[in-house]
Amino acid sequence: MLRPRPPLLEPLGPDPGSSFRFLDRRVEAFGMRLHHHDLIELGCVWRGGITALVGDHVGNHEPPVAFLIGPGLPHTWMSRPGVPPPHRAWVLQFPAALPARLAGLPEAAGALAAVEGSRRGLALHGVPAARIAAALARWRRLEGPARLGLLLDCLHAFAGAAQPLAHRLAAVGDPASARRLAAVCAWLDEHAAAPVTLAGAARVAGMHPQALARAFRRHTGHSVIGWVQRVRIARACDLLRRGAEVAAAAEAVGLAGTAHFHRLFRRFMGTSPAAWRRACGGG
Repeated sequence: MLRPRPPLLEPLGPDPGSSFRFLDRRVEAFGMRLHHHDLIELGCVWRGGITALVGDHVGNHEPPVAFLIGPGLPHTWMSRPGVPPPHRAWVLQFPAALPARLAGLPEAAGALAAVEGSRRGLALHGVPAARIAAALARWRRLEGPARLGLLLDCLHAFAGAAQPLAHRLAAVGDPASARRLAAVCAWLDEHAAAPVTLAGAARVAGMHPQALARAFRRHTGHSVIGWVQRVRIARACDLLRRGAEVAAAAEAVGLAGTAHFHRLFRRFMGTSPAAWRRACGGG
């Protein structure tokens, strides 16, 4: 039976003699598997319209667009159907502990705020993203302190101006509530391909269904079912890109009703599942 693949854990390390890992990607099409790692990732797409998957976010983005992705947050971007090659992007990855060492310095306040926001994923578009692209294009020509200065400048650009992407949990009033809601999110991610109900999620949380519905929407921005729908479509995109037939992908993510799957897919992706599959080279 076809099954969606969980996000791949990437064991990453820095470039030799550096605190950073830097990638200059020039490709015919973007299409990496959904993945996560323990580094903060600053990425900028300069050429090629994309669909970004970040946590529970599924959305189209036009270049230039810059992303700041926190540790452990599943993410990828894929070339959008009909966008011609070549595609160009830069990716800079660095340990979360690096900006934390600047805590207490007034000059670093904006950078630290951006790092905090990266837990949900941040996106910048237009002129600010173009400035980040220009900075990353110079990365390999810089050394030592100049690289640290460039990183701080890029992080400051995200502070206050970026668009949060994933509706992961915001601050919750008490630790017990945070644990309950986190347990519900983990359960939904694990059981997204199965029939999911508000009552079942409420049992996991140990809450009345209506109380959970209110708390979940307040702290994630989604209904419980809306959250599951986003997870299912993100996983369907990955399956279709790998060559799965439309009906098989729908069944694998728990949307075996073809008409319902088509409506949801078009709502989130702006195109049909079959068109997405063809454009990604799946058939």
